[in-house]
Amino acid sequence: MLLNDALKKIQILFAEKNYVLALAKINKILKKNKKNLDLINNKSSILIAMERIDEAHNELQKIIKIEPNFIEAYINLGIVYHKKKLHKKAIDSYERALEIDKKSLQSIFNLASLYLEIDQCELALEKLNSIYVEAYSIDYFHQLMAECYIRELNYDKALAHHIIATEKNPNNPLNWFLLGVDYVWAGDKSNAEYNFMQAIKLNPKYAEAYFALTKVKDIDISSNLFKNILPLIGDEKIAERDKVFLYFALSNIYEGIKDYEHSFQFMDSGNKLRKKIQQYSFKNDLSFSEKIQSVYKFKIKNLTIDHSKVISKKTPIFILGMPRSGTSLIEQIISNNNVVFGGGELNTIHEELKKIIDSPTIENDIDFVRERYLKKLDRFSDKNYIIDKLPLNFLWVGYILKIFPYAKIIHTIRDPIANCF
Repeated sequence: MLLNDALKKIQILFAEKNYVLALAKINKILKKNKKNLDLINNKSSILIAMERIDEAHNELQKIIKIEPNFIEAYINLGIVYHKKKLHKKAIDSYERALEIDKKSLQSIFNLASLYLEIDQCELALEKLNSIYVEAYSIDYFHQLMAECYIRELNYDKALAHHIIATEKNPNNPLNWFLLGVDYVWAGDKSNAEYNFMQAIKLNPKYAEAYFALTKVKDIDISSNLFKNILPLIGDEKIAERDKVFLYFALSNIYEGIKDYEHSFQFMDSGNKLRKKIQQYSFKNDLSFSEKIQSVYKFKIKNLTIDHSKVISKKTPIFILGMPRSGTSLIEQIISNNNVVFGGGELNTIHEELKKIIDSPTIENDIDFVRERYLKKLDRFSDKNYIIDKLPLNFLWVGYILKIFPYAKIIHTIRDPIANCF
């Protein structure tokens, strides 16, 4: 009983993100309970939260050595490998957990989330559908289903799942926020505003919801909303990532009242903080661009690719250009044609080519990239032409023309000042 009470206190500390104290307490208890698997697993969870991934891995291996069927250890091991970007090992760990319990919701949720991350939406949907009845009452299940359908460009089904998620757990501000985002995509500003406001009522410090709200509603600087946002900038408990959203929200508010000096100041502060968080390096980007060009020159340019086995009749239309250069407008115009489907920004080409750029067998891997991309286009629509307007595709134009010699490429150019502002 005393051990359970102590574990509950540790779990409270964990929920409060007081990881250092939680770890100290659990280490103290483990001195007298060295083989308590629940304690060791809880310790691994704390270490994962502290980003001490290798230590967590060692603790989990201890558990598996003692009890090879301890399912929670495999779930946490999957998280460890996921964080290490060892996706195959993460998948294997979750699948091992499912061998122990084929209806383990946490294993399937984590597996689906991983599949979404590596752009294998069809596999995520397959896993989620296998627990449709068991997980129907859980809002996170519907959030994942909605994200799958968003990736599949099926916004009606995504909206339906976000509505169900909100019904199942109306006290979760994230559900209202995601619903608001759906309505923004649908062009329904009134419903978007309502849902963002609901999210803010549940969490008055919801920075991203404030930012989203300023994009669909003009906020007066004398309003309570504005007075709520301003003090959050100086709140030490607000994460830097959230402060970026607050700066951008304030920038939008001042732009709305034509106070461009304050608007620019807040935009500049937000951009500087975001740059600090992202640790952006122009040098790294330049190096990556040079690698892309070098691999193309020596391995891809003169490569002969057999296109005779291509079954798909889809023709990609790549719209390239800087952000705010008019790529969305061009997509809207072209997709009005009844044989063209607007796919938006598809990250498949960029992500898949990034994975194989250092591969010694890149010449063969190119075929796999083409196959995955065309299968994705086939799932989107039965129309013959699919638009992909991801800006980063400009890096891969040579590769694209090699993989899809029949593709169409449109390059949009706009005055640089208009691009920036």
